[in-house]
Amino acid sequence: MQITESVSAPAKCWSCGEEVADGQPFCGSCGKVQPPRQADYFGMFGLPPKLNLDVPALEKLFYRYSRKLHPDVHARASLQEQEWSLAQASLLNDAYRTLKSPLDRTKYLLRLEGVQRPAVFRQTILEARDARTQVEESLKVIQSRAK
Repeated sequence: MQITESVSAPAKCWSCGEEVADGQPFCGSCGKVQPPRQADYFGMFGLPPKLNLDVPALEKLFYRYSRKLHPDVHARASLQEQEWSLAQASLLNDAYRTLKSPLDRTKYLLRLEGVQRPAVFRQTILEARDARTQVEESLKVIQSRAK
């Protein structure tokens, strides 16, 4: 049995037939859990693919979706819906773990753009961290002089 469908056209809800936003684990119309699809992690949370995320908002979405995907919620659903719920929960956990970490989020964004070289990731991240450290140190000096 194939659990993940490929994304090529807008998905239709298996239950009500309405369109489901790309990557969303639930139908916005009827609320039914959807078959897992290969979508970007940002799409799962309905967020734009960008480096600077509101992590507390991401966390709220994660917990809201996690509660809706919990096995107890789908205990009386069909076996298929229970399987989809578990698969969606697993994808959701992977997406959250990746997006909450600035380093993993950066790697993921680069992969979305077709950059596959880990050495490039490491060098880019190290340079960004060094630049940030320099800016923070400069701000401390400026703030101490202002006092």
